[in-house]
Amino acid sequence: MPLIKNHLAATFNAKNIPALVEYTKDNYRPFDPGQYLYKLVTEFSNETKFSDKFIELTYTTLIAWNMNQRGAKLNDFNIFKKSLLDNKSIIQSLEKYRIEDPLNIDTLTHSMKSLFMNLQLVAINKPKLVTFSKTLHYFLPDLLMPIDRSYTIMFFYCSTNFQKKDDIQFEIYMDIFREFRQLATKYDFNIHKDNGWNRNIPKIIDNIIIAYIQEKN
Repeated sequence: MPLIKNHLAATFNAKNIPALVEYTKDNYRPFDPGQYLYKLVTEFSNETKFSDKFIELTYTTLIAWNMNQRGAKLNDFNIFKKSLLDNKSIIQSLEKYRIEDPLNIDTLTHSMKSLFMNLQLVAINKPKLVTFSKTLHYFLPDLLMPIDRSYTIMFFYCSTNFQKKDDIQFEIYMDIFREFRQLATKYDFNIHKDNGWNRNIPKIIDNIIIAYIQEKN
């Protein structure tokens, strides 16, 4: 199991967060199709998130977020859709939670592990972590964060690689969730919300990681 090398709460604070949010707002993929689709995704209510329209939009947005490139490959759409519908009740049971609120981590972990092991979002033998995180973020944007290799994995582990075993990938996912949650309970991110990339707290935290990595490079 890889050990996290950089911690959010030790890196970001009230002094540097505002400038990093502004950096992403001004410089990260402006007028990009991925941002436009993300705006559409986040405008759906919970009551409509298992409609054909939302699942199709989710699939399209994942493609715009490069989920059919490099190491990732989405599953066939019909399998992708059926898998989400089969796990609808578990996903809906998490809709009431927000990342900054008091949470029963053991209960959440149990539900998330069930989803991680059972959702068939990617092709066989492809790593689940990134696609899983982005898909669940679309369904539960106030609770769960998106993860990618170039920014999230690089920030926490100083590498873009991770072990492919499902159990290890899930532990990475939950370790990163705890890091996001620790910062979300420490700092008021609501003041940074806007109608672009910064539409919810998990994505705002993701955006400050993006800004931090881009500025370092």
